[in-house]
Amino acid sequence: MPGGLRLLLVSHEFPPLAGGGSGAAANLARELAALGHEVTVLTSALAGLPARTQVGGALVVRVPAARRRADRGGPGHFAAFALAAALRAPALARARGVQAALAFFGLPGGAAALWLRRRCGLPYVLALRGGDVPGQQPGELALWHALAGPALRAVWRGAAAVTANGPGLAARARAFEPGLAVELVPNGVDLELFSPAPDRAAGPLRLLLCGRLAPGKGLRALVPALGALDPAAPWTLTVAGDGPRMGWLRAALDAAGLAGRVRLLGFVPREAMPGVYREADVLVHPSHFEGQSNAVLEAMASGLAVVASRIPGCAELVRPGENGLLVPPGDAPALAGALGGLLGRPGLAARMGRRGRELARAHGSWACAAGRYAGLLGAAAGR
Repeated sequence: MPGGLRLLLVSHEFPPLAGGGSGAAANLARELAALGHEVTVLTSALAGLPARTQVGGALVVRVPAARRRADRGGPGHFAAFALAAALRAPALARARGVQAALAFFGLPGGAAALWLRRRCGLPYVLALRGGDVPGQQPGELALWHALAGPALRAVWRGAAAVTANGPGLAARARAFEPGLAVELVPNGVDLELFSPAPDRAAGPLRLLLCGRLAPGKGLRALVPALGALDPAAPWTLTVAGDGPRMGWLRAALDAAGLAGRVRLLGFVPREAMPGVYREADVLVHPSHFEGQSNAVLEAMASGLAVVASRIPGCAELVRPGENGLLVPPGDAPALAGALGGLLGRPGLAARMGRRGRELARAHGSWACAAGRYAGLLGAAAGR
């Protein structure tokens, strides 16, 4: 294809596998192909999925990586993918005539890309996504970062360029590796796929929580915040997601007497999420850390107000009083106050949602992000 690059995208998650990098990888693969580049994606296998298939103009190749479920992975999956991708990538890159690679997450995608560079001399651009950057994450993830620190530094130093999807994530990366040059390439948002519902019937305020239910997602603040709301206030909560904290959440809601107001959907395939957003008024996103939140961007595009934690990955998107409200992470009384304020002012959530849609439109598309990556990958290939 004249003028186009031959590119390899390395990501352990790609639809229908869930995860923060899954949607980014799919959107960028599609948009890079639309720009005229020949795109190959190397990702994880899952039972029932073909080993090779065309998706959105890209060839998707899946390697066995100990992934048992679409909605969750884990350290074993990361390690298995890094090994399987490293073994498969050199031959795949030679067969496809690849000129440069784009790796998602320092580990595991970056590890495979580093091996590919050392084995074949193929340059790569690294896309940092959030959880792969050591910083303020608690518990098990902090231990993982401590153990993986030397490997992460090697992957970052071996990249032709390192990108982050938000200034907060870039700052955290520079704190871990002083002097690191980090290019900002914000997440895009699909304004056609994620769009507001045509009308809104009268009824209770419809809250939505979506994402993987894991430690650090703010569930321990959410339940008491909901319990502190006026019992007569009309609201419902839909939870779209699954994860290791699902059992705890179900029990906590039962203990608080809130189960009757809450609908637990479990894992929702990505293609069904636009409809889930359209059935809500407010995204509640009390996470303790994010890169740049796809959920917040998609909710804004869908015309939802956003109540989120005041952390870099959300504060970059939410303008308090305009398209939503920000509260300190882990602060249940502040979260209750923000939600109570929306309940007490009919129409406020809808006005914030309309403003959020405007801000999402100004934020930029995945085509813009793909153009930025194409420039970085082209420069890497030229070197």
